[in-house]
Amino acid sequence: MPYDGYDMRRNMEVDWTAIGQYSTDLFTNEVVHRIQSHNQSTPLFLYLAHLAPHAGTFEDPLQAPKKEEMKFSYLKNPQRRRFAGNLCFLAV
Repeated sequence: MPYDGYDMRRNMEVDWTAIGQYSTDLFTNEVVHRIQSHNQSTPLFLYLAHLAPHAGTFEDPLQAPKKEEMKFSYLKNPQRRRFAGNLCFLAV
């Protein structure tokens, strides 16, 4: 049976404050904060691999903010529209 549950962590602790937030936003905001607060006199290597466009959950596998999804309102298929919004959101 596949695993389906909540597993968002900050360091080694479960981050319950992240419930309901889009992981792409969470990761992007964290990276921006790290870059802005980094001591520029030392090198920084940072690698970010977003989870999107991978499946979110079994019940709702394609997730994208509604405003991104609606940029593709001309797509008739709602799943294709959501997937396009997911990809578009990553490219920003």
